[in-house]
Amino acid sequence: MNVGGSRDVPLEIDADELARALAGADAPALVDLRPAPERALGMLAGARAIERQALESGIGELATARDEVLVVYCASGVRSLACARALRARGRAGVRRLRGGITQWAARGFDTQVPEGSAAAGLTAAQRERYSRQLRLPQVGAGGQRRPLAARVRGDGPGGRGPPALPYPAAAEV
Repeated sequence: MNVGGSRDVPLEIDADELARALAGADAPALVDLRPAPERALGMLAGARAIERQALESGIGELATARDEVLVVYCASGVRSLACARALRARGRAGVRRLRGGITQWAARGFDTQVPEGSAAAGLTAAQRERYSRQLRLPQVGAGGQRRPLAARVRGDGPGGRGPPALPYPAAAEV
C-alpha cells in the first residue's frame, strides 16, 4: 500500500480498519515489535517479527519506499506508538500503529497464528489464552506448561473410591 508521499496519514489504525486493509489488494506491511516470548502466543498473519530495539536495522528489508504503509503493533499499543512516532520523525510518512495492539485485535475476534517452530505451537488457542502468563516466563514456557497438562494422577483411597478431596483439582482442571 502506498500513501503517495502524503503526510496526512493517521498515526493510528483500529483492528476493524486493519482487517479491511489486509483483505484488500494493496495490503500494508505488518511488523510485530514484541519480544519472542510474547510473539510465541500468536501473531498477525504475514507479520514480520522485529523487536523494537532492532527495528532501525531491519526496517530497510521490509519497505524500500519511504511512503509505503507500514503497520507496527505490540501487545497493547504503547511500544508501537513510541516506535511509530520515531519512524515518522525519521521521514517514514506511512507508518501507523495498531490501536490497542494485538490484544485489541484478538478481542475483536480476528485470527492470530502461532509462528512455526514456536514452543506454543502444540497448544490450542484456549490453552494459549489460559496459560499466557506462564508461557511468557522463560522458566516455564510452553514446554514447562505441557508437562502438567500431560500428567495423570492416580488416587487410591478407602474402598477404591479415592480420597474425598480428589474431585476438587479435577474440577479445577489442574
